[in-house]
Amino acid sequence: MSLTISVRFLSGRAHLHPWQTHHSEGRVDWPPSPWRLLRAIVAVAGRGLTSLPFPDFVSLAVDSSTDGGRRGGKKKRYGETTVATDYWQDQPGDLIPISRLAAILPALAPTPTIWLPRNSGGHTRQYFPIHEGGIVKNTGSTVFDTFAVIRKDQPLLFYWRGGTPKDQQLVDLELILSRMTYFGRAESWCRAEAHASEPEEIDGVCIQGRCQTHWPCVCIEHGGKPDGREYREYTLERRLASLKVVKTEAVDLLPRTKTSEGKDRKATAETFKAILETEPEERLLIRCLLRESGQDIKDGLERPIGTAWVHYAVPRAVHQLFHPAPVPRRRNEDPVNLVRYALNTATVQRPVLPPLTDVLLVADRFRSAVMALARQPSRVFSGHDANGGVCREHDHAFWWPADEDNDGFLDHVNVYARSGFEGVEVDALRRLTRIRQRGGRPDLLVAPIYLGCEIDYKPWRPYRDEGNRKIDQRTNLFVSATPYYCPVSLSRGKKSRASRPHSIKKELRKGLRQQRLINLEDEVEIQELVFDYAPSELQAVEIAISEGQMHPPCPPRQFFPVVEAPAEYPALPRPANAAARDIRYKGCAQKDPDEQFTFGIRIGLYVGGGERFVPSLGFCRRRRNHQVRGPGRMFCLAFRDKRPPQPFAIGDQCHFGLGLFLPAGAME
Repeated sequence: MSLTISVRFLSGRAHLHPWQTHHSEGRVDWPPSPWRLLRAIVAVAGRGLTSLPFPDFVSLAVDSSTDGGRRGGKKKRYGETTVATDYWQDQPGDLIPISRLAAILPALAPTPTIWLPRNSGGHTRQYFPIHEGGIVKNTGSTVFDTFAVIRKDQPLLFYWRGGTPKDQQLVDLELILSRMTYFGRAESWCRAEAHASEPEEIDGVCIQGRCQTHWPCVCIEHGGKPDGREYREYTLERRLASLKVVKTEAVDLLPRTKTSEGKDRKATAETFKAILETEPEERLLIRCLLRESGQDIKDGLERPIGTAWVHYAVPRAVHQLFHPAPVPRRRNEDPVNLVRYALNTATVQRPVLPPLTDVLLVADRFRSAVMALARQPSRVFSGHDANGGVCREHDHAFWWPADEDNDGFLDHVNVYARSGFEGVEVDALRRLTRIRQRGGRPDLLVAPIYLGCEIDYKPWRPYRDEGNRKIDQRTNLFVSATPYYCPVSLSRGKKSRASRPHSIKKELRKGLRQQRLINLEDEVEIQELVFDYAPSELQAVEIAISEGQMHPPCPPRQFFPVVEAPAEYPALPRPANAAARDIRYKGCAQKDPDEQFTFGIRIGLYVGGGERFVPSLGFCRRRRNHQVRGPGRMFCLAFRDKRPPQPFAIGDQCHFGLGLFLPAGAME
């Protein structure tokens, strides 16, 4: 047979603060420490069931000011000496004599297996007021009350295998638990019960199958073997449990502590120690349980006397709460998946538009403004489903600010979602009229200029009608309009034996497959676009190499002449003939994306008709708490087959304007 103690929290909250922590630290003693359960049992027994002495009480002639050591005793005149009642003996009138209480505790002292139900965390905040002249002012100082949230019909279980107490002990334990009104702080109302059965036999408990409600937390130090791997399937939580042998530590530490009145016991320490050495293990355990937490903290103890730190393996499944099933999206009668906006400002001479480098900030503020207007959770706008998970299909909204006149300032914003927008979402997009800017600039005035489907937007169509002719607008060449940032780290780490980093072309092709732009790797050719510090000189060097007048490596691009020529060196970039027709990359060179960079290379693009260079490092790379890692890079993608001139974005923060690709020559 086995013993199980169930604790049902009637309010659905468990206010449990760990040992020696402040309640505003936001920590919860979950799963509860076994030592907490033992202290709760002793505390409930002392409320009308058992006459409990002070933890340092000895049955000798003592000062009567303490009434012989009984808790709550009436004080008498100082100096009057009497023979104290021996409260370590059974007292008449006790429903549970102290001898029977001492017999219950050893059966509960071994570390139990704790069965936890599904739970989550919560907290409340209380603000301290100041009363001045009859006026209540708020100080702003808050006190956090953190708790665990569980279902009212699913109990917390403490389970001892083969630890069934005797009949009288089980009756006494049931009586004590029936009087336990709270477990932890006074707000944790509960109903506790004792069962001589297995956990699965208790109401509201299912330990396996699809309807599983409870998971076991085993103690590692006492032979428990959790399922799975640490950090992935379970985490280790440090808790307080009773020592297997309390006597050694109790005899050593109790005489060093202060008395219940806060006085030093230097004169009586040796006598007290001699008395403790003669006492049984059960009485010493009660002495340790009767000590207040404040006493142990004042005595400078790292943990309560008679306890040890143990580690419980807590399965991560207890924190995976059920979420409502996602609601299927309704189809619109008039499908809308593309909305275009024109940007302007209420200024007299010319608009004060955001620079091209603020594309990430403008996209984020657009999204925040539209979500505020929607007034309800939207999967298309937020990119998260009803369960809080991230949408991996990339069918939610893309927010693409664009510089369509190539003057270096953002003048349009495209909001595109492959899955389309619902009626409520379209209304929110229509109501957007103003966006705040940073740096004291005037607000952006937003005007929708197109609302419909992508296939009806003429610049994105594969063919354009001009009279009786159809002009083919398809192309197979796309260039970067904003820097591409790789979503993963390309470095292999210090411990890796590989000398070369991961392939960025592999990540580019992976992003294209996720966007459903390619199926096979050979459907696209990738080249990186760079700018040399002296393009005409680079062209002369390449001609000299082809004619045999020079041999690589050539200083100063491949190495500096102050050192010897290296055995391995990066290849020289080549003129980019395909991308040269785009005004943003006029005079650029191309290189293999996985090759090293030569000296004197710049990464970016030209704006203002090729008059001003914007480096990729000048683009904003922080959005809220997310920081884009790595340098931005520009690419030219040559598809095997022609495709419509519709923009697309891949890479990190591709839904917010970074990694945007446009057809080459689109500015012309």
